[in-house]
Amino acid sequence: MIIEKENINKVIPQQKPFVMIDNLLEFDEQSATTSLVVKEDNLFFENNSFNENGMIENMAQSAAAFLGYDTYIKGLDPDEGFIAQVKNYTINKLAKLNEKIVTTVIYTHTIMNINIVKANITLNNEIIAEAELRIFINK
Repeated sequence: MIIEKENINKVIPQQKPFVMIDNLLEFDEQSATTSLVVKEDNLFFENNSFNENGMIENMAQSAAAFLGYDTYIKGLDPDEGFIAQVKNYTINKLAKLNEKIVTTVIYTHTIMNINIVKANITLNNEIIAEAELRIFINK
């Protein structure tokens, strides 16, 4: 584990209660992997599940962790980003209370201030959601 829950705000600009990742598990030049345990107090928890909006935000914050880890190791604060577009979003299942999801984002390229990543969320090693996200970085 690279960054644990108590320090996750060092790699993402979001603050509680809007943090949708617990840990940064892995990082390399092209990808990052995060985890989240679904809790009842999560803003996107409803009907005993982590809803679709939460899953998209989890993917976006995983992308933010990928981008933010580089600034963190340079001693800088993470840049603020916004979801510019979600493409090819599929969902097969919603995570339930106390289930742990693992999200992997793979950086594909940058166009101006927009980073494009492919993301997937797994639950018990099964892909439950996938998307391509365009993240606008406000520098």
